Amino acid sequence: MREEMVRMGVQELKTVAEVDAALGDPRGTTLVFVNSVCGCAAGSARPGLSLALQHGNRPQRVVTVFAGVDLDAAARARQYFSDYAPSSPSLALFSDGEVVHFVHRHQIEGRGPQDIARTWLRRSTNSAQPVRFDVSGHVFHPGHSELHGITVVLETTGDVLYVGRYHEETDRGVLLHDVAEHRKETGGLPREEFIARTLKFGVRPQHQHLVVPREVVGRISKLAEW
Repeated sequence: MREEMVRMGVQELKTVAEVDAALGDPRGTTLVFVNSVCGCAAGSARPGLSLALQHGNRPQRVVTVFAGVDLDAAARARQYFSDYAPSSPSLALFSDGEVVHFVHRHQIEGRGPQDIARTWLRRSTNSAQPVRFDVSGHVFHPGHSELHGITVVLETTGDVLYVGRYHEETDRGVLLHDVAEHRKETGGLPREEFIARTLKFGVRPQHQHLVVPREVVGRISKLAEW
């Protein structure tokens, strides 16, 4: 996983000092790739990044931190784009110290490397708008449900809406991981604004694991398709 990044010509940042040295200078363009041991990093994000970096129009600096491995370095890097919820893999593009483009895990899940490279090249200018992918039918985890490992929006038959990573559906209900919830009665953001902010800034989990009972499960859709 590390060697793959080095072969791309990406600079590894393993310590807080290395992160500050790379990101403390705001001049120019810097791409930060948050690496991960998960399947979507191996099958989609790293190959997609490799294809994108073969294009002539690449950032001046390309660096990476390894979430779950170099903990302090990853935590420090995330402080530079703290408006966005932590997710891995993910990608942040800086221009003169400002985040102009951010790709969350939910915008990577289930996509093929070519799709990801094409989208990154199209969007990694100075656009801060959320990336939206066309459905390609790529299977994220062969042998499982098409939605396994994908961040979904689960609408219930009541007033509650959940956003989290789909694991499976059993007789008990739908199991989600890293789940944010929206309830109409709390008086917070309207549902549409809640989803729009989640698309842009990422999922901020309130539950690590959650089973939504089958009898209240309504529509399930991919967050990236909203």
